[in-house]
Amino acid sequence: MTPTKFSTLTNQEVMDKLAQIVVKLKDNSTVLVVEPYDASDILLEARNRIEAYDHVKDLFQRPAYAQMSLEISSDFRLELNLKVKNGVYAQ
Repeated sequence: MTPTKFSTLTNQEVMDKLAQIVVKLKDNSTVLVVEPYDASDILLEARNRIEAYDHVKDLFQRPAYAQMSLEISSDFRLELNLKVKNGVYAQ
């Protein structure tokens, strides 16, 4: 992923910027209404976010297992540990 000047925007702000880069005219032609550099940057930012979403989505599509442990110390403090591993494992 390539960092852009739009990386600090929220997803909604990125969508708003995307909606503002072109205008459709009455004759069905399309006109770029922002600087080409800004247009390419906002498109790159949208692509970055789609790729990031795909990576997160992939984590949840693989088999996973969780290991949990609970430790009780002598002063009755509890410590809960949870480890989640994603990947393909032999059964």
